[in-house]
Amino acid sequence: MSGSITDAEFTNALEQVLQIVHAYNHRITIVECDNEVRRTYTMETVKDVKPRLDVHQQPFASIFFS
Repeated sequence: MSGSITDAEFTNALEQVLQIVHAYNHRITIVECDNEVRRTYTMETVKDVKPRLDVHQQPFASIFFS
């Protein structure tokens, strides 16, 4: 999720995008990344969005040298 919008704004935007996507029978793939891809998954509803990862708890070496 973007740090420049609130969680509520992000959810609202996703709901609008999902309405369009469902009208055309497509799926959305979420790619969560910063300095690397952290995880990917498909979603069909806003409830499919996973909680944010806490990447600040990972050791420095695993972030930059994996």
